[in-house]
Amino acid sequence: MSRGLLRGEIKRSLDVCTLQIDREIEAERIRIKFFKNGYPIKLINDELRRWKPAATLQKSIKPEYEKWIGLPYIPGLYEKAQRWFASLKIGTYCKSSDSVRGLLCNPWNNPTNPFDRRGLVYAIPCTNCTDLYIGQTGRCLNERLNEHKRAVRNKTLSNAVARHAAENNHEIGFANTKTIWKEKNPHLRLGLEAFSIAANADRCMNISPPTRSIVDWLTLFKDVLPDVL
Repeated sequence: MSRGLLRGEIKRSLDVCTLQIDREIEAERIRIKFFKNGYPIKLINDELRRWKPAATLQKSIKPEYEKWIGLPYIPGLYEKAQRWFASLKIGTYCKSSDSVRGLLCNPWNNPTNPFDRRGLVYAIPCTNCTDLYIGQTGRCLNERLNEHKRAVRNKTLSNAVARHAAENNHEIGFANTKTIWKEKNPHLRLGLEAFSIAANADRCMNISPPTRSIVDWLTLFKDVLPDVL
């Protein structure tokens, strides 16, 4: 473990960045890279603070961002999403798909049934293949799932889940529906839905075309579409 190697990487990366948002992206990349290689997070943050004074961060970040949101770090995709959210005055930070609380606690001990929650981006998996349906709702998740179940029973082909089940004779794993994001803001929720669809484009059941604003948003990710689930 070399402190000099870390300092050199920070200096080379931050010195060439002229915009604050680019420095933030580089700092996050360095933090993840060296943490994965066994460097203590405290050491990494201490060295980053040496090259990025806290006073500079307070002046540039706090007035700029009105809200913060966590995204999974996927090289290439995360940086583009970060720039897009920054244009909306929304800051981003790296969020692990598995939190310490999630690993240690049984989610079913939560007094609130996950299927009773509102304002979600969700994924419904197929039992017979790897395909899934990604959607969003401001209503109770259970209410939206019941609509999908009814569409499957009635073979309503305008519904993407029902079409997949009817055309492939597959069963849908409604009981295994997963919450991807929790977001009350409907506009931001649509963006997160588009982010998830873009990241899983090769296995999505979705057939409804996105709105024009989401199409524009998705063009940012046309070259990088890894799996985030």
